[in-house]
Amino acid sequence: MKEAQRNLDQRSLKAILLDEETKRIERLVVELIDRRLSKIWSTSQTNAQVTTHASEKWAQEELSTLARHYRKFKEDTVQGIEPSNSPETKKDKLLLRFVKDMPSIIGVDLKTHGPFLKEDIAVLPYENAESLIRQGTAIEIRPSNRDNG
Repeated sequence: MKEAQRNLDQRSLKAILLDEETKRIERLVVELIDRRLSKIWSTSQTNAQVTTHASEKWAQEELSTLARHYRKFKEDTVQGIEPSNSPETKKDKLLLRFVKDMPSIIGVDLKTHGPFLKEDIAVLPYENAESLIRQGTAIEIRPSNRDNG
């Protein structure tokens, strides 16, 4: 459309209508993207899965991680634990508790991990752990900062 616009007299009715149509389409595309990201954000807060296009995968992964940090922030605040000022930086490994049985996997470290039974606890590479958390197969266990005395 923009190519067609360049070849028109900018004051012509056709050029003006084409320009308005282009602006409408751009607004609709932005609104569609905002709605998709909003849906991904909503589902990531509940650990639910949403079918995403390959181009949306990065957003789903980032929003899932952000939602997990957001939930931890709320939980810590409610439990009287001082939340950190920013989300945790990516770690090499995460401590997990499995909420579902899981067959063996080959981790990003090229080691075999598992199989795991429900309620098993394991330390896995960050990328694998994040994936299992997003799938609802495991949850992260964070050591408490509270003193035992």
